Amino acid sequence: MRKINKSQNKIAVICPYFGNLPSNYKFTFASMAVNAFIDWYIVTDDVFDDSRYSNVTCIKLNFDEIKNRIKSVLGCRISRVYKLCDYKPLYGMIFKDIFMGYEYWGYSDLDIVYGDLRKCLSKDNLMHYDKILDLGHLSVYRNDPLINMICTTIENNGYSLKSILDSDDIYVLDESYGKNHLSVNELLEQAGYSVLRKVEGCSDIVSRYRNLYVMDTERQVFTYLKYENGKLYIRNWKNQTNQEIIYAHFQKRRFERTSFSNTNEFAITPKGFFDEKDIQKNCFYPRIRDLRFCWYIKFRFKRWFDNAKLQWQ
Repeated sequence: MRKINKSQNKIAVICPYFGNLPSNYKFTFASMAVNAFIDWYIVTDDVFDDSRYSNVTCIKLNFDEIKNRIKSVLGCRISRVYKLCDYKPLYGMIFKDIFMGYEYWGYSDLDIVYGDLRKCLSKDNLMHYDKILDLGHLSVYRNDPLINMICTTIENNGYSLKSILDSDDIYVLDESYGKNHLSVNELLEQAGYSVLRKVEGCSDIVSRYRNLYVMDTERQVFTYLKYENGKLYIRNWKNQTNQEIIYAHFQKRRFERTSFSNTNEFAITPKGFFDEKDIQKNCFYPRIRDLRFCWYIKFRFKRWFDNAKLQWQ
């Protein structure tokens, strides 16, 4: 692992990712870099040039090295990469050496493009809340030993942290809807800590459709995203609506076109990354072709198959 040159920032966010980085990672990293008040640490066994970003650092570790780190800190073995979602709330312990000196730490995924995160991680929010956001693709915690160890206090209907981590099942400890109502958010609130669960403008893009629909909003076929000057907007190609959002989470969506070179200003359509002036009607899918049946069924089947295989091992 290379030496980490820490800045004067108060917030560090870590993102472990194993295997080839997503083809659109350069857009994610560019949007991270513009949020210069955060230090971002990408833990990966892939290679990328982080020299162009002052606040995005590559930490070269493979999954076996992460397994060893987890075993040395928690005394347990992790079976597969996806199980990391149950370890995310424990990153404050697992990556204590990286977070040392920061007032806040967090975790993130790479299937996100960020706008202005100050609208979420404002000084006021950081002052008044011990944890900001309640989902696994982005959460930020106050760097306090008791908060970092909160999951070690799990006692719920016979469950303990050890039984959860020893299981191959996914308990989704990092989410608001954890299995059997177990999640880091409930644990913190039960212990008297404050959790800011939702912030307007934090946008999940629905995964089962080809077009870009924000979860819990009306589906509009010609929706696209525009990134410029460090800000992210939801726009509509047909009716010219425009709304600023904090980030867009694409939920592992793969884009056909990721070769667009300008990471400072770009548009995101269902077909990929473009110059906004080049967007045409064929950048969107007609409703009759909107459902991503093949991708969605394949994704769900693979999840089921992986779980079944582990059960029979």
